[in-house]
Amino acid sequence: MSASGTATEVVCRFCGIYNRTDRVFCLSCRARLEPPPAIGIAPNDFASPDDRSTLDALRATEPLPRILSKFVVPDSRKLEAWLVKNASRIAPPSKLDTLLRACGDVLGLDALPRAYVAPFAQLNAFTAGRDEAPLLVICAPLLNMLGYMEMEGLLAHELAHVRSKHVLYHSLAESIASGAQIVTSQYAGGLLNLPVRMLMLNWYRASEVSADRAATLVLGDFRPFESLMVKLATQGGGPAIQGGSLAELLQTHPAFESRVRSAKEFYSSYEFRATRARMLSADAPGALASICKYCGATKPTTEVFCPNCGHSSG
Repeated sequence: MSASGTATEVVCRFCGIYNRTDRVFCLSCRARLEPPPAIGIAPNDFASPDDRSTLDALRATEPLPRILSKFVVPDSRKLEAWLVKNASRIAPPSKLDTLLRACGDVLGLDALPRAYVAPFAQLNAFTAGRDEAPLLVICAPLLNMLGYMEMEGLLAHELAHVRSKHVLYHSLAESIASGAQIVTSQYAGGLLNLPVRMLMLNWYRASEVSADRAATLVLGDFRPFESLMVKLATQGGGPAIQGGSLAELLQTHPAFESRVRSAKEFYSSYEFRATRARMLSADAPGALASICKYCGATKPTTEVFCPNCGHSSG
């Protein structure tokens, strides 16, 4: 290591590029520069009860790996090629990139996904691709609609999917829900029978609950997550799906009211309080850092809260 001002530089062990350690992830290959805290957050801390068990059942369904390799992986490569040409890469020194790195750090990611702001009209964000090479896409209208902590909750939600290795099976579930060519093709049609499709959609909804729980953990507060959900529900322009309805069973996402209720229950739980206490313990030295890991501004080492963005390192 070599000193550079008040920040320390380290060589990325994957690509050999020098980085300031406060960047957490390499500016070039986006791999984590140093191991995460041993007592940091893990997928089991926020996974919903049905998430892991249903995903394990899906992975044991023999035809799915063949379908994934034949249809989903090539489609993700096409998507990234389109994004490279038409979208804006989320990169330093933007505040969005700083916030993305902070969320990825808290969630213990080994590497950040390649992230883009895309010129889509929808109020949406999503992950796509493969678990070992994920993509994160934020639709442009969200940048003007969401406040700082709402955006933090959105990014934490999407990065929780990456941390939990949901990405590849999400891509397949989206194809099923949209009735895409994969479902009607001669090759896949007989393999993706109705029970498998319903199991896939049921898991997707459970995985959304997991990612919502992760967002509340990262935020440390339920209110910004609730505000995010209200904005997406009221300004999204889509049909309202009632929780517990037949229509909800055919969707990839639970109804907004179901998501808010589940996240609030988790926020009120002992499980949430215990995990937050461990997160604060793991991150206590960060509160005394000279650079805020959320907005990148310098701050007095005696201040727990950043004067620029008001966020605490806990």
